[in-house]
Amino acid sequence: MSTPCIILDHAPTITNEYFEFVTEQRFALLDLFELESGVALQDVTVAYKTWGKLNANCDNCLVVCHALSGSSDIEDWWGPLLGSGKAFDISRYFIFCANVLGSPYGTTSSLSINPKTGRIYGPDFPQTEIRDDVR
Repeated sequence: MSTPCIILDHAPTITNEYFEFVTEQRFALLDLFELESGVALQDVTVAYKTWGKLNANCDNCLVVCHALSGSSDIEDWWGPLLGSGKAFDISRYFIFCANVLGSPYGTTSSLSINPKTGRIYGPDFPQTEIRDDVR
């Protein structure tokens, strides 16, 4: 299998209304992503948001993961913890939160178009694992 290509600041064509619930998201496109199960997904969009700034050493990044029912918007579900002097201190850290695979808030999910068939994945969307999201 060839090395996957990742495009940042991708402008996706999203066919469901749920991604509009999260404002100011950015998107990455992975041309190929192999799940832990061995299933390979093509043209995977991942929605994400960031807060704060990455320092010169690139060692101040906090990756925040959300539950399945969440989105990439920490302000929406953990707002009281985000800000200067708080747990997710944007004056000290670069905070990164990506929407998990299978969640329709901008990331490839069962509501996305399967590029192999041209139809919505629906119940054919493969099972994903936490390991897939971490990777």
